Amino acid sequence: MPAGSAAFLIFFATIYMNIAAITFMALALLARGLSPAQTGIVLGVLPVVQVFTQPMWGVLADKTGQTKRLLTVACGGLVAASVGLWAAHEFVLLLLAMCAVAVMRAGILPLVTALALTHLGSNDRGFGRVRLWGSLGFSVAVFLIGWQVAQPHPELIPPIHAALALAATAVAAWLPRDRRPVVPSGLLFPHFTAAPGLGPLVAAAALTGMGMGVNNTFLAVFVRDLGGPAWTLGAAFAIAAVGEVPLMANMHSLIHRFGVSRLVSVGLLVLPIRWGLYALLHSPWPLLPLQLLHSIAIACLEVAGVLLVRDLTRPEWSATAQAFYGAALMGLGPSAGAVMAGLIYEWRGLHTAFGLTIIPALAAWLLFARVSPQRRER
Repeated sequence: MPAGSAAFLIFFATIYMNIAAITFMALALLARGLSPAQTGIVLGVLPVVQVFTQPMWGVLADKTGQTKRLLTVACGGLVAASVGLWAAHEFVLLLLAMCAVAVMRAGILPLVTALALTHLGSNDRGFGRVRLWGSLGFSVAVFLIGWQVAQPHPELIPPIHAALALAATAVAAWLPRDRRPVVPSGLLFPHFTAAPGLGPLVAAAALTGMGMGVNNTFLAVFVRDLGGPAWTLGAAFAIAAVGEVPLMANMHSLIHRFGVSRLVSVGLLVLPIRWGLYALLHSPWPLLPLQLLHSIAIACLEVAGVLLVRDLTRPEWSATAQAFYGAALMGLGPSAGAVMAGLIYEWRGLHTAFGLTIIPALAAWLLFARVSPQRRER
């Protein structure tokens, strides 16, 4: 990898440790007296706000060429918003604080992804070897927080989230200076509609993201309701993250053999299978090995999917394209999924929530499989 890559490895590890902390935020909100429906709404605004703000971060980065500076601003803003979330206790204040967290968090992953891909240059097929450090950081943090904090001390989750945001801000300032890209010319949307396959890819990401919202918001609660001991809350997420590591480390070889489009299709297909199996569970133990299906999906969607977006987009719109893809996969879909899961949880339980998630997940795979954009050789 090029000189200066170590800073990216540390940043991905740190920011995904921060994401690991918010994974258990549902337990912290429930411990503060919020109902399951209120918890779903508070956490549901995180992805829905990102739908609108994530593309704005991307456009701003591409238009100004200040990707690193904007990334540092977003991380610093996340620290302030996280402190606000820690201090809030009422539903309305928690909702407002989560909106602020969402605005700042929205810019971080698409900006650092675009920055890392530019840094790698012609070696961008090795992006998986950078991204896997996020999985490593997530797996360590999610296991420790789930084991030692989530169930016995859920009130500590918000301050841990704030502390990790502060660490990410320090690392962001250390990243290599970004190269000044070509300033985008022309209008944004004509380019996006003209890019073959980009629209269906983003639409499929939004549909499959609904299941991500159910999983990210309520998996810890689901494991708890199934009777899993405290350590299984962290182990469920840790197994999924650890499973991503070998896949991401070898993603360049898999891409060379199968192509990015086929790997994205695989990532979309395993998710309806996963949700259907979860809906049948009545014990926490089979869920642990089934978490490896998450490993396959994330490795394909967050490495092969990111590279497919890069292939389908002109370089001067790289941050914006990644922002739209991220907003669909981790914003629009998850927001609908989180709110839906909170309502269904009160009505029929989380088994029903996972079962109904099969429908949009299967539709996502069928949509993408129908068009299956081929990778454009650069």
